[in-house]
Amino acid sequence: MHGQLTLSKYSNFPHVVLCPPAYLETGDYNVIALDWSQLCPSPWYQVAVTNSVDAGKYLGSFIDLLVGRKMTRLQDVHIIGHSLGAHVAGIAGASVQSGKVGRVTGLDPAYPLFSKRTVKERLDASDATLVDTIHTCGKFLGIFEPQGHIDFYPNRGLSAQPGCGVDMFGVCSHSRAHEFFTESIRKKYMFVATRCHTIEEMMDKHCTGSKGRMGEDISDILSCKRQERLAVILNVRALIFPSVLCPRAVTNMDAVVEQADARYSSDFR
Repeated sequence: MHGQLTLSKYSNFPHVVLCPPAYLETGDYNVIALDWSQLCPSPWYQVAVTNSVDAGKYLGSFIDLLVGRKMTRLQDVHIIGHSLGAHVAGIAGASVQSGKVGRVTGLDPAYPLFSKRTVKERLDASDATLVDTIHTCGKFLGIFEPQGHIDFYPNRGLSAQPGCGVDMFGVCSHSRAHEFFTESIRKKYMFVATRCHTIEEMMDKHCTGSKGRMGEDISDILSCKRQERLAVILNVRALIFPSVLCPRAVTNMDAVVEQADARYSSDFR
């Protein structure tokens, strides 16, 4: 799902345009792109924030329809959203009546006007069996605080991200989240990060935990027998996007998520 900083035509939605081809190039997926641009008109941000709830509920109803007609299984549903779209994704997951969807991924979830909203009105760890987020413009356009079971903080999760210059308005850094995720679909083993026990460790780059990957393939994390809320530091250059996970062997995702509560961070240049 796109956010408001994208343009109103489908072909100009960076996240919507980049992710589906990446999936279709690498596997046998059914990809549905949601265009909710009429509900998030620019520059009326507050209107878009309010309408994000309706957009999420409609998507949740659509997922129930697909499941009811046996066109998909809940555990196979992965909802991905950027910025405002990250909250739409979370609300959609929470709105599904037939059970819990398998995964929701929030790509730099929007920050303005969301800090005081209830968990029913924004992305939250309760929205899916597994909720992971990538923070790239925290404390500005994106939320800095952990929102999911697993939170990644590339380059400390703040603006300006490497390659973005001064990035006065944060748009470039905000977009890095969906660029990182799209790249991870094609290159699953590039984005290695280190687990941190606290946000302070992450900010100081003093993390010494286990290694893992950020992005589409988080099998390292899902194989963990036990997760704590952590932060992860990634060391990357240019458009290389690392991430962190923790290797262990568990086949029951519910059992993993019950104990999962992790923060992650990365450094990309």
